Amino acid sequence: MKFVVDTNILYTFFWKTSLTHRVLLRQDLGLFSPEFALEEINLHKQDILKKTKLSEKEFKELRTDLAIAVEFLPIEKYKNITAKDAFYLYESFGLPWEVLVEL
Repeated sequence: MKFVVDTNILYTFFWKTSLTHRVLLRQDLGLFSPEFALEEINLHKQDILKKTKLSEKEFKELRTDLAIAVEFLPIEKYKNITAKDAFYLYESFGLPWEVLVEL
C-alpha cells in the first residue's frame, strides 16, 4: 500500500514508543511526503528534542531512519498545482487518488 504522510504524522515518528514510529518503519508500505516536511522537522528540532527527551545523536539517527522509510518528493512537484491537478500529480507517481491529503 502507498500513503502520503503529512508533517504532523512525521513529528510523532520521534516518539520511540508511538504507533506511528512502528508503522512508518514497516517495509511493506510505500510512504511519501513533500521535501519541505523534512525541512520543517529540522526547523522544529529543538521542540522535538525537548518533548521527546532525545539526545542530539538519537534525533539524527531517527531523522536518518525517517528519510529511509519515507520517500520525500521534490517541492517543485507541488508548486502551482490546484486540487484538480493533484490527482494527476499523484497518478504520475503511481499513487492512488484516495491517499491525497491537504498539502
